Amino acid sequence: MSSFEVSTVGRGSVVKFNRLVKLGGVFGAVSLVLGTALAAPAAAADAGSGGARHCVEVVQKKLPGETASRVLSRTCADSAAKLVRPLDDPLIITFWEDAGYEGDHVEAYGDSGPCDAAGYGFNDMSDILDGGTSSYKLAGGCTVAEYFSDTYLEGSFSGLIYGDQSIVTGGWNDNIGSMSIHAG
Repeated sequence: MSSFEVSTVGRGSVVKFNRLVKLGGVFGAVSLVLGTALAAPAAAADAGSGGARHCVEVVQKKLPGETASRVLSRTCADSAAKLVRPLDDPLIITFWEDAGYEGDHVEAYGDSGPCDAAGYGFNDMSDILDGGTSSYKLAGGCTVAEYFSDTYLEGSFSGLIYGDQSIVTGGWNDNIGSMSIHAG
């Protein structure tokens, strides 16, 4: 006997596949999360989250000729402690809506492994955070970011921005249309 179950967490959802299996003469339900293997929720509590929204997104590396990474999954909750994170995929970047790594945030994990020269691309930053990006931390081998004023890596270009940004400066705060990150 098999069944599917969709659980909603915040604005996101998790799809589960349930199967009845025989274990030593006793039947037990086994629940597998489809897609990427997921780890247990983070143990750390959100100190001072003030009702911020927290999301986990798993993305694929940019394919040859493409500007963006494909989003494979996204889940959100009112507490980062309630989210499940990928077990085998490296964290590549965390975006925050406010300066100083505060407010709503999205953790992006790379399904295709850590950053390399091709890296990962985000074609529409309004899909990441509705209110814009004011700070971010690079991870998983990503050391360089490039901002664009328009979607699809078009428009004005920031040049190469190295390392974490506790506040996005130079007129880019809440004004990044699209973004590329890679190893540098």
